[in-house]
Amino acid sequence: MLGRLKSSITTIFVVGIIASIAYVGVWQWMVCRQYVAPGQIMYLNAKIGEENPRPEQDRVVEEGTKGIQKKIYGEGRYFINPIVNEFSIPYSYEMDSVIDPMEVGTVESFSGENPAKGEFLVSPDKSQKGIILDPLTPGVWRLNPKAYKINKSKATQIKPGFVGCITSLAGKNPPEGRLAREGERGVMENVLQPGIYYINPSAYSVEAVEVGYTQIDFKDINFSSKEGFKIVVDISVVWGLLPDKVPYIISRFGNIGDVITKIIRPQVESLCRIEGSKYGAVELVEGTSREVFQNTFTQKLVDICEENGIVALLGLVRRIEVPEEILAPIQQAKIATEETNTKKELQVTQTVINQLARLEQEVVKGVQEVRATTEKEVATILAEGKKQVANINAERQIEVAVLQKQVADIEAETTRIIGTAKAKSKELEQRAMADRLVQEIRAMGGPDEYTVYNFAQNLPKDLKIFIRHTGEGTLWTDLPKEMKDAEKLAAFKILQQKKAQEQPVKQRESQPIEE
Repeated sequence: MLGRLKSSITTIFVVGIIASIAYVGVWQWMVCRQYVAPGQIMYLNAKIGEENPRPEQDRVVEEGTKGIQKKIYGEGRYFINPIVNEFSIPYSYEMDSVIDPMEVGTVESFSGENPAKGEFLVSPDKSQKGIILDPLTPGVWRLNPKAYKINKSKATQIKPGFVGCITSLAGKNPPEGRLAREGERGVMENVLQPGIYYINPSAYSVEAVEVGYTQIDFKDINFSSKEGFKIVVDISVVWGLLPDKVPYIISRFGNIGDVITKIIRPQVESLCRIEGSKYGAVELVEGTSREVFQNTFTQKLVDICEENGIVALLGLVRRIEVPEEILAPIQQAKIATEETNTKKELQVTQTVINQLARLEQEVVKGVQEVRATTEKEVATILAEGKKQVANINAERQIEVAVLQKQVADIEAETTRIIGTAKAKSKELEQRAMADRLVQEIRAMGGPDEYTVYNFAQNLPKDLKIFIRHTGEGTLWTDLPKEMKDAEKLAAFKILQQKKAQEQPVKQRESQPIEE
């Protein structure tokens, strides 16, 4: 019984292991495993769960409800039960969810409740249909393609020298006489400075407006003079907009072209007619009247533009055209005046030429005089220089002779000193040799010993002495055994003599030796 129980438990354990391996290895890894590659997303369609109560409104649902799931899966490996869920794995670029630099994305939601009447922008925090207020900046965005659509457009770029005038396309209307603020519809009171902005084009419209000063030319503006003659002028106006005034001007007049056609050009034409009619045709052509007309025109144009938030710096009259019957006499008179002035200038020029010729002659004469004076001074300087050179040479020769005499005296004294030194050196050398000889004689024990020593020193180095045995009673046989060697014999003899004379020598050391 116990053995049968153990066998059953073993069988159950083995079957469990096999089932686990089959579940993990076959079912999970081979059937349920799904891989989402880079650049892809995955969304699920649940087959099991509660029914969607609002299928027309809610295109995507939360987990636990049948239908397309709101959750999105990014890159990676997932285990999805194919019996419970269907899955789709599209690429991000297929849904325009890759926002490139200098682009902005606008998201339109198809799932959720309908927005309030008259509204089309919705908050990203609420599940509503419509255009989501917040834009998508450059990057990759994972959004469910069954619930959202992405529209791409260019980012807003404000170049240097411009500002961006913002117009809000949604919101409530601002109070009368005031520009729009955040959450209100219309031209907004703040502007965008130069830069790049990612703005939802469905929520805001941005117009780049040039600021600073620019010149605009108005040609062929005609008006009547005080006498009724037709006058035609060309006017150049230097004007501009300040950044903080741009929203006010755009909201009141429209764009820059509208400002020119509605304000600047009508005012230029009106001022020319009003102010030009105060002057005669001749006054506008010559004299100071033209400058007065231009100054008055500029000042009044500046005042009018300032009332409308526009800055005008200058109104310049570039050309004034009057009728020929007025201009011809004026031109002839001016020509006659110019001819008279030209003749006077020619006379003055001829006088100057004559003065110039006379000055040239004086210059030539002065140059000749300077040249002659210079040559004379050069000759005098050369002569004086030669004289000084001769004097210097003579003095140098005298100094050389004196130096030569001093050198000769020094050489004679040197010769005398050297001769004396050599004689003294010879004397000292001979005396030293004599002292050395005396010392050597004393060291050897006397004159006889020194003579024997010199004799031995002068013997040839290769001298050989042979002592022959001739019988009993000779020197060889009488010598001790250790003395039967010529060198030892000589040394022995010297020692004997030295011992015999040692006492007399000690007595003589105290007595001086006659030289």
